[in-house]
Formats: sequence, structure tokens, C-alpha cells
Amino acid sequence: MKQELYAAVLLHKQIENDKIELFLPTRLLIGTMDENNQVFYDAISHRSFYNLDNYSDTENYYGFYHSVPLTKFFTEYSYKSLIQNLSDYLMEIKKKAYYYSLENGDVEDFLLKSMPIQEFMKKYQLKINYQYSAEKIDNVNFEELIKVNEELAKQVVSTSQEESVSLDIPPIDELYDQIKKNVLCQDNQIKKILTAIYKNLLFDESKLKSNIFIYGPSGVGKTAILNQISDNLKIPIVIEDATAYTIAGYVGKSCEDALKRLYYAANCDIDVAEHGILVFDEIDKKNSKGDSDCGVSSDGVLNSLLKIIEGGVFELELDKKSSETVEFDTSHLTVIVSGAFEKMLKRSNNNSTIGFNSVHINNESENSLNVVDKLVHYGMPKEFIGRFNTFVRLNSLGKDDLKQILVNSESSALKLYIANLAAMGIKLKFDNDLIERICDLAYSRNTGARALNNIVSELLDDIMFDVFCSDMQPREITVDSSALKEKKLIKTIVQEHSL
Repeated sequence: MKQELYAAVLLHKQIENDKIELFLPTRLLIGTMDENNQVFYDAISHRSFYNLDNYSDTENYYGFYHSVPLTKFFTEYSYKSLIQNLSDYLMEIKKKAYYYSLENGDVEDFLLKSMPIQEFMKKYQLKINYQYSAEKIDNVNFEELIKVNEELAKQVVSTSQEESVSLDIPPIDELYDQIKKNVLCQDNQIKKILTAIYKNLLFDESKLKSNIFIYGPSGVGKTAILNQISDNLKIPIVIEDATAYTIAGYVGKSCEDALKRLYYAANCDIDVAEHGILVFDEIDKKNSKGDSDCGVSSDGVLNSLLKIIEGGVFELELDKKSSETVEFDTSHLTVIVSGAFEKMLKRSNNNSTIGFNSVHINNESENSLNVVDKLVHYGMPKEFIGRFNTFVRLNSLGKDDLKQILVNSESSALKLYIANLAAMGIKLKFDNDLIERICDLAYSRNTGARALNNIVSELLDDIMFDVFCSDMQPREITVDSSALKEKKLIKTIVQEHSL
């Protein structure tokens, strides 16, 4: 039996406070409906939406309403009349605000109410910048929709699960092994991050989505792990500096700009973009006790991130001149935030490190409840921290760890210099005593593995100038501890150790 086609309106939550939850209509849905479960399958976007009146909980940021059989919009004239009728219908719907009243009890005690937007703003003392113009829907091929109506009926689902996107991703163990070659001394942390990411990619159930919170001292591998994932995982990933972001009305980027970058990184394939990875680094700079941001800007950015993290539909304006937009659903998006949180970790580690040659601190016993309390005390909003379910603290690095990284990591500046000079016919050697002293100096600088690369580059500056001279002949170059004296780095070690 043929299932009837419907038109419905997609509503998107815009405001939520202790008095109301406001939903505004965004566009028309055209497709089929499972009336028993009140799930609407949209044939335009190939997504499923719940009826808000049946699933009116605070976790839903979008849903359908006003479902009407499509036959009611047909006229005896032409399809153009049908399109015009639908456009007029949406324009009338957009003149209203739809909301749940939270003033007298639980939201589930109420049906979705509506009133003209002007009356709503006056009643609740809210200003809503909202466009009432009708959406262009003349690109919808209704003839084709009718032809495939029977097939559409088969695709109606009785749950909110969406169809999984086919992604070309490597086996998790292969990616794990590749990252471990470059980022050392963080094996379990890498495994935990990858497990959360793969769960998001391979499970269709959005309620099981993991949002990842990475923290640890400077230079221990936070950015390196994310860069390795970006280089090796064949899905779009965007890494943003959180300090560049502000709320609307302030100078800086908005959180929706990050979604646009992810969309373009996916070659404008919205389904692939929605299963990508969005990273906000330096998130600790957005705490309410920080010195670099005013409170309203920091809190506003974190609040803007909440909807992205929880899963919501964003209408992204791609081109202001043509008003080209795309809807971005973040329900399956992997969101990662990372930061050093050095002041917080310093308090935790005051009694954990003894001696100059101490090895890294094992932080795996720290439970998530303790982490949440510490982060809130640090100045991160509790409602923001509460949206994360995977916390990864990267290990601090001792001198022995630094030596292992310097000698064995494929991303080590030492190994990269050796490999590149070998390609030029020059054999570069570092004696063992110099290796030890480099690690001593790097440890004293307290900037993690980043210091290793800086010191190696500083030592080789003069040598590299000679190498790049046109008359340089293939030969063997051995660098020993005397190079430290020439660069006055040994004196630096003594001074820093005496502090």
C-alpha cells in the first residue's frame, strides 16, 4: 500500500531558560511519516525527525511540527502553484514563535504553544532577530518524489537513528601503531582518544557519542596526537585555536565559522562533514578566571559551544550575496577540546614529583569526578564540563621520557635532521654525552618535548649554514658537548638548576 507524502515544518530550539524553551521554524520537510512513532522521514535531507510534542525533552534541539498531507497543497493548475502554496504556508508559519512554558512545571506537561513573534518578544522581554521571508523550495522535484514514494515509505525508521555514512577509515590498531611511532610515552592516552573517536564514527546511536576533553602540561603531545590523527585518519578534521573565538557582537570568529571550515574540509559533502572531527585547542584560556578574556566573551564562547557539543542543527550562511545556506547537524560530530591547565596541574603535582631525573607521572588513576571538580574550581563552567564524558590527562614527561622521544620518535628533530642530511650525502652523529645534556637542558626548560626540537635546531644552526654552502662535500659530521659550550647552553643548564 502506498504511503502518503506529507509536508511538515522543521523547528529549531533558539532559546532555553528557566521560563521558556523557544523554537523557531527553519524550513519545510517533505517526505513520509511513521504515525505510530511520530517520526518524520525527510526526503530532501534524508534525515529523520521526532514530533516535538511527543518528545518534548530538553535534549531535543530540533523536531518537526504541523505535518499536513501534501495532497492538500495540490491545485488543478500546475506544480508551480503547489510550490507557491508551500512557500506561502511556510512564510505564515515563520511569523510565529513556538515554545514550551517552563514557569509552572515540567516541560512534558505542556503541548507546544505558539503566538506571533512580536507578542512573544513583548511578553518575555526578549529580542529575536529573525527573518520571516519564505524559503525557496522550487528546487524540489515533486514529480520525482511522487514516483519514488513507495521506496521512501520503506525507508521510514521507527527511531531517531540516522543512516551511517560510508567512511574510508583505517583499522584502529593501525592508526594506533602509527601515532605511537611519533608520540611517545602516551600509549594509553592515545588508545583512549582513538576509542572515543571510532565509537562516534562506527555507532549510529547519537546518545553514545563521546565528547573528548584532553588536558596536560605544555609540550607533552596534545597537539602532536591531534595532528597525527588529522594526517592519518581519512575524514575531515579542523583544529581551531579557541582564543580566536568570541560570541556574536565581539571582534573575532564565531563557533559557526568552525563548522563552515569543516564543511569545506569535507569538499562540501555535508554528510561527511557531520561525521568529522572539530577540535578547539587552548580551551583553558577561556576559563572565567583567566586574564586574557573578559568574562562575558569567554562564557559566551563556551555557551555557544554547548549546542555544537550536545548535537543540534545549525543553518550556516555560506554566501551572504546569494543567501546560500546549508544545515549542519552536529549529532554525530566528534568534538574535542584541549588545553594545558598548567595552574591546575601544578597544584595537583606539587607533591608528585621528586628529583631532577624523575620519570613521568602516572595520572591514569584520576577519576572523572575529581577531574570535573578540579576543572570547575579552575574556572570552567560546570554545565560545559558536564557535556564531556571522555577525559584524557596526558602524562608529564621526565628526563628519561625526553631521551626516549629524542632518540626514537619519528617526529624527533634529531631523527629528521639525520634523515634529511643523509639524503644530501652527509652523515650526522650526536655523541651519547651530548644526548644526555640535551635532555637535561630540555627538562630544565619545563616545556616538554617542544624544548628538544628547539635545542637541536639551535645547536645545528651554524652547521646547517655550512651544509647549504655550494662547496659543501659529502662527509661525516659529529656533534659533541663542545657545541653546548659554544652556544653557551651549558651555562644555561647550571643557572636553571640552581633556581
